[in-house]
Amino acid sequence: MALGLGFNLGFGRAKGVPSITIYAPVLIWDEDSSDTRPDFYVDIPSGNGAPFDAQEDDVLRLEYSGNGGSSWSAYLTHTLTPSEIAGDPIIVTGVGALSNGDYLFRARIERGGDMSEWSDSEPVTVVAAATKRNVILVFRV
Repeated sequence: MALGLGFNLGFGRAKGVPSITIYAPVLIWDEDSSDTRPDFYVDIPSGNGAPFDAQEDDVLRLEYSGNGGSSWSAYLTHTLTPSEIAGDPIIVTGVGALSNGDYLFRARIERGGDMSEWSDSEPVTVVAAATKRNVILVFRV
């Protein structure tokens, strides 16, 4: 008689459950609220050994939310190089400008079908100054 024990010893992958654990990056905003393309210091996981550390060709993904985390949008996708992993933290800048407002940002590391947990959300406020225009009035008499 076979006895089902009802637990998984970690051999194989259940649907939606990663087979390895990549540690999440740490995301820190540079606090320049006048920048519409916020810059971040990203502390890449290293020194913990495989498979926990970031590896060459892993993808760093950043997302942002303008509605308190109800929905998220892509901000940056970047393939990591050995020098970035060895020289962390790295500095990343998004490719799309944001309008004035309050945002949350998060990051994770992706390796094939395996992903780290999302980093803690980093709050960002964008208050870009309006572009000043010089107006020259010419009066003719």
